[in-house]
Formats: sequence, structure tokens, C-alpha cells
Amino acid sequence: MVAAQDALRLQAIKAFRQKAHAFAKALDAKSYHIDNLSTSQGMPPVYRRNRNMEMVMQAKSADAPPPSLNAGEGKISVTVSGNLSLPYTSYPVR
Repeated sequence: MVAAQDALRLQAIKAFRQKAHAFAKALDAKSYHIDNLSTSQGMPPVYRRNRNMEMVMQAKSADAPPPSLNAGEGKISVTVSGNLSLPYTSYPVR
């Protein structure tokens, strides 16, 4: 799962660079500088059990068979945000 997260993060950073390039090009800038870049990843929420409830569940399930577990899917999301600096460009008024 870590490899998938890293691959997704790198893909999101590449998309950020492509958008930064497009913005710079749209403003006729010859270059741009990424001032800061941050990523965050979203993971499914982790629910914590109430300790008292857990003790009650253990007491009730002492004679019960163990639960059957099936493979499943998880969703991962990555958000990339940052600030760009473009060199000063003077735009004539037309």
C-alpha cells in the first residue's frame, strides 16, 4: 500500500508541475519558481472502539466462531498544493 501511495503522490506532483507550466506559459513567462509545495494524503477514517463496548463484545463472542474476513479495497487520495513565483513581466495596455 505504501508503494501505491508513493506512486500516486509522484503522479500528483507531476500533474502540479504541468499545471504550473501551463499557467506560466499563459502569462508569457519564460520561467517559474515553485516557492512551496505540500502534499497530503487522505486515508479512510480509523474508528476506535469504546473500551467498555469491546469488553462486552468479547464476553458475548467467547463462544462465537471467528469472523470471516474477505479482501477488500481501500481508497487513497493525494492533494498537492503550492505557490508559484513568475518573473516580473510588464504587460502593455492595448
